[in-house]
Amino acid sequence: AHRTPDVVKEYISGAAAKGIRVIIAAAGGAAHLAGVCASHTILPVIGIPVEGGALNGMDALLATVQMPGGIPVATVGVGSGGATNAALLAIQILALNDAALAERFAADRAARRQKVLDADEAMMKQYGNYCITLSQARYSPLAFCFWRFNCPPRRFTRKLSNPVESV
Repeated sequence: AHRTPDVVKEYISGAAAKGIRVIIAAAGGAAHLAGVCASHTILPVIGIPVEGGALNGMDALLATVQMPGGIPVATVGVGSGGATNAALLAIQILALNDAALAERFAADRAARRQKVLDADEAMMKQYGNYCITLSQARYSPLAFCFWRFNCPPRRFTRKLSNPVESV
């Protein structure tokens, strides 16, 4: 956006005519790319703040999320999850007018859910009642830690008589 503003303006201004329906703009540092894009189109713009630099992406996050009223930019998280979520958000937007895409998106969401449940089940098989799993997370603040880091519980846990009992 800063080094080639004329190129960005030309491309974004003609994006709708090219059949583009959602813009995804990734930038680090001052991260004004998404805002510049949004100022030259009425298409939805999703900004990805890129991790790196002296502030490890915090500057990019703040620059992307702090848009003035009237120039909206949807902002996703910093890091690899941000790019994934930007793509998924774009698919959700496009799926509003495409039933086949909406169906494929729903199937992908169900597969992602199943993957988490399968990992949860595998952990229960490996560690038994010595850990609290994702399915029981609402019962204990320690549950997510055990599940997320796939680590066996330490000495401070005790065997649970009831699998949903809090530690």
